[in-house]
This record gives sequence, structure tokens and C-alpha cells, in this order.
Amino acid sequence: MKAIHRSFSLLILGVLMFNLLGTPSPAHALTTTLIDNTTGAIVDLSCASPLTRTFNVASSIIIADLNVGLNISHARRSDVRVTLTSPSGTTVVLVSGGGLGSPTVASPDDFDNYDLLLDDTSANSIYDNDNDVIAAPIFELDRTAKPYDLLSAFKGEDALGNWTLSICDTRSGTTGTYNQSKLVFTSADPNTITGNVFTDYNDNGVRGSGDTGVSGILVTAYDASGATVDSDTTSSTGDYSLSIPDGTQVRIEFTNIPSNLAPGAFGIDSGTTV
Repeated sequence: MKAIHRSFSLLILGVLMFNLLGTPSPAHALTTTLIDNTTGAIVDLSCASPLTRTFNVASSIIIADLNVGLNISHARRSDVRVTLTSPSGTTVVLVSGGGLGSPTVASPDDFDNYDLLLDDTSANSIYDNDNDVIAAPIFELDRTAKPYDLLSAFKGEDALGNWTLSICDTRSGTTGTYNQSKLVFTSADPNTITGNVFTDYNDNGVRGSGDTGVSGILVTAYDASGATVDSDTTSSTGDYSLSIPDGTQVRIEFTNIPSNLAPGAFGIDSGTTV
């Protein structure tokens, strides 16, 4: 199946974005995990020269999903800022270092340590009003949380090459230690088209941390004769998945759209629901 990577948007006094992602043959669905356990010091006010760790992906992986595990010792964890940069140059802020809390934490959040798996689908906050235990078992066996910026910004990129994780401290007075981290890449089945429908309030064609998935949208794939190949209705998080036989060229249409939505400005075929 020819690789498909298209974006569709709808305006809602803001924007609803149709993000359509397919993956090329001959890749098969797989998960690739890279782990770095070389510890390092997180010194005060170090964001001008952060601690960095490099992950090398040795083979081509078209990203359908990416999760990041972090294990960091710090007595005032809200000082810690973490970013991830792909070989293509896309940078996502995983942890802001801004002293934010949820639901109500006095700024800054003075709890200890990070031991968590960052996952876009998690409903949990990075700041959970509790200390994290850094001892084994680590990462998702402790807790999951939604990153500050969504990791879906990497969706559709080729993971091949060097990824850079940057860790620094934004405020003086307390230092810490980077213990380890991991990147978990998932590539999509070549016979599957997956995507997400979401509100894009600033109408820039990119899903941001404030944008939300839209449920109940009917997504249908038609072949050249107009016959339905597959269809799906978006989930509560706006996700959909279509099974497409390898080599079949399809047209994707989005229907059952609420009356307060209209096409937005950005993306291939923008301004339409096809």
C-alpha cells in the first residue's frame, strides 16, 4: 500500500483537525524499545547546557506511536525540564520544568522524583501530588502520565537516526540525577490506516496540548469503484483505524460531523471532508 500521510481540518469557531496516517510496505507492526541507563548529574540552572542522552535507531520505523519512560531523582521535581528531539528536528517538551501542578498544587510542585511512562493516551497528570519511588520496578509499573506536549507530533516520521533527550534544571537550590529512560516506538501494520480527529483551536494544522479528540465521526475508505473498503467511528479520544488490503488505493471521507464544525485551513485536501 502506498504510504499515506494527510491532514484534514474543520473549523469550529476554532478548528477540528482530521489527521490521517498510513504506513508503507513492507514494514510490519512492531514495537522497538531503546533504553539508556547511563546516569548523569542534573545541575542547577542548566538549561543553557543541558544533560543529553542519544538514542540511535538503526532501522527505518514509520512511527505510529511513541511513549517515553523517565526515571529521575530530584527533591524538587518541578525544576526538571525534559525535551525530546527527533532526527527530523521535531522537538517535544515532555516535562516543562514550570512548577505546574494538578489538580491543585502550590507552585512550585515540591514533590520528589519522576518515575513514569509518558503516554498521550494517559488521563493522568505528570504532577500527581505524591513522591515517585525511583527503585525498581520502574517506568509504567509505577504510573503513566500525559506529557506536557503530545508525542503524536512525531507520528508519521521515520525514526531512523539519532534521537536526543535533553534534561536540565530551571531553578537554583536543588540538584538531581538522571537515572535512566526509554523510548518505545510502535509502527503501524502496512494494511492499516490509523489517525485521530481533534479540535485545533489555533488553526495551525498541528495537534497541541490543549486540543482534544472528537468522538463519533464516521471515517470511511472507498476504493476506485466507490465501494466501501472499511469504516470506523472515532473513539472517545478521536482515534480511528481502517483495514486496507495491501496495494489498494482508497479515498477517505469523514461524515457525521456536528453542525458547529467546518473545514479548516491547513493540510492536504484542507477545506473538505475528503
